[in-house]
Amino acid sequence: MSRFYVVSRWWRWALGLVLLLGAGGVRAQGVPPGQGLVADSTELRVLRELYAAADGPHWAQRRGWDSLAVWTQLPPNGRLSGVVVSVGDVLHLELRGNGLAGPLPASLGALEQLRVLDLADNRLAGPLPAGLARLTALNHCFLNRNQLSGALAGRFDGWGDLVNLDVSDNRFTGVLPGALGGLPRLYSLGADHNQLTGPVPAALGRLAGLWRLSLAGNRLTGLIPGALGRCQHLRQLFLGDNQLSGALPDSLADIADLDYLSAENNRLTRAIPPGYKRFRALYRLDVSGNQLTGPVPDSLRAGFLLLQNNRLSGALPASYGTTRNVQMLFDHNELTGIPYFAQPLGYPNLQLGLTNNYLAFDSYEPNQVAPACTSSGTTGSARPAQPTPCRRWRAGAPGWTGASAGPTTGTNGSARWAGSGQTCRGKRSPAWRGRPRGRPTRAPTARA
Repeated sequence: MSRFYVVSRWWRWALGLVLLLGAGGVRAQGVPPGQGLVADSTELRVLRELYAAADGPHWAQRRGWDSLAVWTQLPPNGRLSGVVVSVGDVLHLELRGNGLAGPLPASLGALEQLRVLDLADNRLAGPLPAGLARLTALNHCFLNRNQLSGALAGRFDGWGDLVNLDVSDNRFTGVLPGALGGLPRLYSLGADHNQLTGPVPAALGRLAGLWRLSLAGNRLTGLIPGALGRCQHLRQLFLGDNQLSGALPDSLADIADLDYLSAENNRLTRAIPPGYKRFRALYRLDVSGNQLTGPVPDSLRAGFLLLQNNRLSGALPASYGTTRNVQMLFDHNELTGIPYFAQPLGYPNLQLGLTNNYLAFDSYEPNQVAPACTSSGTTGSARPAQPTPCRRWRAGAPGWTGASAGPTTGTNGSARWAGSGQTCRGKRSPAWRGRPRGRPTRAPTARA
């Protein structure tokens, strides 16, 4: 036998092995011919145990599941509700909103060729089985809106092909595992509205392809990791309703195309980074309900800019007077001035919230449209004939009624100008909490 013949045979054998591996992996030992990489007997056993553990007789859709006991091979597609079979293996298990109740069976991890696991919107309870770590081929896992509990650590470590993971709206406890940062294909991670504690793992900054990160509604503590600024494809970041502290990271401004940045109702301090004006496509910036201080940065561009319930101070920059934002809420801060707003105020135009600030009236007055008063019955949209002597005023101070900046609206929709003794009719506006219209018979006055 020639040397060339021996070498060519070796190359043919190697090529055949590569093609076999590329076709879906190596067949498990003892799997009968004609079946997939996992024996049908194993997959049928797992499905039977799931049906028994999760209250199968009361499922909304259970076509074929009642007959599992008599089957010896996997049925073709369409014979078993929520199950997709391909190349002899169970690839999809999709039973969303199907009335499943109870624990997940420990054997679920034996479906080693599973690509999609969708058990959302059920009443599943108890911990995640440790055997789930064997689902290394999984691409999409949806377990949200159940009653699952226990720890997340150690359940997803080997899921290197995972794209979507949603375990939100459950009762998971413990820390968010840093091993999630080792899933290179992860695109969306949802773990909001659980009872998770500890810090946001800095390892999540290694997820270069991450598009959505939702961790709101937990008990997370510590700093927002600056490493998240390396997630250049991130578009939605939800961290609200936790116990996060420290400053907002400057590095988030490096994600120029971020759409949603939500960190409301935490314990964040210090100033809003000036670099946040580099956001190009921000639709919603919500950092309300924190302890942020300092001035409002110039030219923050967001359709919805929600900065209320902080300790922001100084005058609002002039750039906000020409903004195209839909809604800007600055209520319950320590602002002292506002610019002239070029566009009309109130829905469907700019909705502006300024209650409970220290606004200087000479900055407020140019935006004020005077009310139509009962004493004259006249209507119109002219400003007061004389400037008011008030230079500094806080909502709720003596001489003013209501809780909004400037002339305020009472329960009956009328506005009262402090010191004028006139009750004026004006349509309540969502922008100014009752911005009246018209001209009073004499100039309104106010006391500081």
